[in-house]
Parts: sequence; C-alpha cells; structure tokens
Amino acid sequence: MLRSLFTLLAIVAAMATADHITGGYGPTKSRVSLDAKTDFFAAVGDDAHYAPETNGVRVCATTFVSVSQQVVAGINYKFRVKGCAVDRAANAVQDCACPTDAPRQTYEISIFVQGWTDTYAVNSITNVTDAKADL
Repeated sequence: MLRSLFTLLAIVAAMATADHITGGYGPTKSRVSLDAKTDFFAAVGDDAHYAPETNGVRVCATTFVSVSQQVVAGINYKFRVKGCAVDRAANAVQDCACPTDAPRQTYEISIFVQGWTDTYAVNSITNVTDAKADL
C-alpha cells in the first residue's frame, strides 16, 4: 500500500513539473534548450514563415535571454532575445552577425512550431528594450 502511494505521488510530481503539459505557458526558463533554438532558427530563417503582424521586422538573435512555451497542437514559444534588426530573414539565421553600427536591443518573439508537419510561424516581434524588460 505504501509503495503504491509513493509511486502515485512520484508520477503526479513528475507530471506537474514536466516541460510539455498542455495548457498555459510554462515557466520562463533562462536556459534555452538546443531543440528550442533549432525551432527558433527554422522559423525566423524563412520570410514565408512571418505573419503580416510582424510588419517586415526581422531580428538577428545573438543572445537568447529566456524562453517560455505552451503545448497546443504543436508548441507556442515566447523567446526573449538580444540582437539587432536586419533587412531579411536570410540575415536572421543561426550564427548571424549584427552590423557594427546596428543597435543591440531586446525583443520578444512569438513563434508557433508543429514539427511533424514542418509548420513554422513567426507570429509577433516586439522590441521590449524601451519597456525596461531587462530589469
């Protein structure tokens, strides 16, 4: 009986702390996983993945600050990155470099990924530098 109770408690605890629980956004993590970075660059590296609401903004992300995610019929990500605005998605790929005269700013970039269908959507890009988001 005690062993069964312990097993049940362990399962409930594991489920409560799992990264991919369907529902709201999970906790913000300062350590961004390799999988999340791979999804990020797959999304931002192609102009066809950008929603009109991004207004042509493209960002070369040089530093990942944090990420939170929500499991839906795929994964919604909210990335907080430092980088610079660039002219096209081809300049936002992994290992991109900001021009020396480009100001480095902080952005929140919302992305939807459904890996099994190769669906990537950059839904919004918000410059949060002026909102003192780095405090």
